Amino acid sequence: LQIDGVNNDAGNSRDISYRAAGDIPILKEKLIPALIGLLWTAPTADIKFSFARCLVQLSPFNAEYVSTSLKNWISSIPQHFKEHWLYPEVYNMIDFIVERRANSIKKSRTF
Repeated sequence: LQIDGVNNDAGNSRDISYRAAGDIPILKEKLIPALIGLLWTAPTADIKFSFARCLVQLSPFNAEYVSTSLKNWISSIPQHFKEHWLYPEVYNMIDFIVERRANSIKKSRTF
């Protein structure tokens, strides 16, 4: 992301503006697929759950792909990962974005 400082009217403080429009295609086409691949191949639960949490944060940029991928991943992980202390938190995060995506689809079909 490119960050530019912009002076406000008072002149003595700075607002930070983010210009991410140019970065969105990179996120959608490169970073998100790479993280999903790493999610499946990461060697430890800590790393897998870290990637999953990152993908949840990135999900608004490619909601359908991320929610479907995370749903498939979380439903297929082995039992020993489900016993990890981060599993409930990550499971709930994934469940939330999957539900949000389903509700968004329902709303778009009613209009």
